[in-house]
Amino acid sequence: SPVYMVDVAIEENGLRNSGGGPVTLTVDPALPCGLVLDPQSGTITGTPTETADLRAHTVTATNEAGSSTCTLRICVKPKINTFRGIKTSEFFPPGLQFLERWTAAYSEPYSHGTTQAQLASVPAHARYVFVGAVSPDGNIALAAMGERDEVLRVTDSVEKAHEHNGVHWYFKPGWAFGFSPTEEICLCNADTNDTSRELRLSWHLTGQGGWRAGNAKDLNKSEEWRKLVYWAD
Repeated sequence: SPVYMVDVAIEENGLRNSGGGPVTLTVDPALPCGLVLDPQSGTITGTPTETADLRAHTVTATNEAGSSTCTLRICVKPKINTFRGIKTSEFFPPGLQFLERWTAAYSEPYSHGTTQAQLASVPAHARYVFVGAVSPDGNIALAAMGERDEVLRVTDSVEKAHEHNGVHWYFKPGWAFGFSPTEEICLCNADTNDTSRELRLSWHLTGQGGWRAGNAKDLNKSEEWRKLVYWAD
């Protein structure tokens, strides 16, 4: 069942004709506002303009040999805020407004010992994962996001991170989780590489709290800084 977002153009998709000559297609009830079914090709295109609960739509194909039907189930959700690359406090509105339509998976002070299981608890159906640090003033200080399976991909290297959505990610169980603006990292246990240090986030996965949020380091016992993991469909 496809899930679309308001004001985001859908990828062109449609129905296949299994044979029998040209057909005419109709759909009932009508598709969500902004989506159109081409009556000849069966292609669905458009940009949803309103939210819509998951609903069944019956498509009827008719030609000289008769007719047949199939069912499409479509849902349109509110648009979520997304971005590419690593962003700092200047990009985000005050507080956690940016995450209004996201769901919290993990929100703990930096003193909390993050575990592999807590990160992997993001549901499998999630499309996006947001990872960030909140400074003592309550605002997002540093964050990045990407597709769930890329952000949470388990990695082996202590020196190299993998690139996705303009960010280099690493998730090495028993060592650390985080992101970097460059491929080069230095896990000892968390990332101690200081190249473009203001854009590096690293959390221990050793049972300790910490470790860094940009230029702020040695946060193992900090109750003022917070770690965030949010997800969205």
